[in-house]
Amino acid sequence: MSISAFTIFSAFPFAFFVALGSYVMYSYGLYHMADHTGVQPAFLAWIPLLRLYTLGQLADRYSTTKGKNSVYRLLLPVLRLMGIVFSIMLLIGILSIFWTGYRTAGRMAVFFGILCGLFTLVSRILECLCYYRVFCDYEPEYAVPYLILCIINLEWVPLFLCRNNVPVGIAGHCRPRQPRYNVNRS
Repeated sequence: MSISAFTIFSAFPFAFFVALGSYVMYSYGLYHMADHTGVQPAFLAWIPLLRLYTLGQLADRYSTTKGKNSVYRLLLPVLRLMGIVFSIMLLIGILSIFWTGYRTAGRMAVFFGILCGLFTLVSRILECLCYYRVFCDYEPEYAVPYLILCIINLEWVPLFLCRNNVPVGIAGHCRPRQPRYNVNRS
């Protein structure tokens, strides 16, 4: 039994629309969370690498309400950018092995591969920590289940669900759920 090209390419539109939908819901939720709390510039939530700056600002805002200073808004994009740079250097190292055949290039590729993996791992752990802090501010009762969704790369779901919640830093801790902003739907 063989898989036809039609079968392979028929899944592409479905995957594309799922990815586009999750991107829009993630950005929409993050944008509204930043906009409601006065985090500027909120429109950065729509730009892929710079959305980490907005996420970091929301996590910093939560830390400030707890009396602590943090620099997540700077660490998140810088670590992700370093991971991207080392990924590109890894790719260049691997390509140079094929072009030149030098063992030195192979060692460099392994070195940059390790650095790439390290920066990517640290960036993802810090990103999950920021998500947890944001969810502790916007929906403290569900912060752990929302964090689990983030760990399995479904962070767009809780961000979209929390987009209109009033943060604990503004409304205080309300049970069972945080109050919501009145959004005029005209």
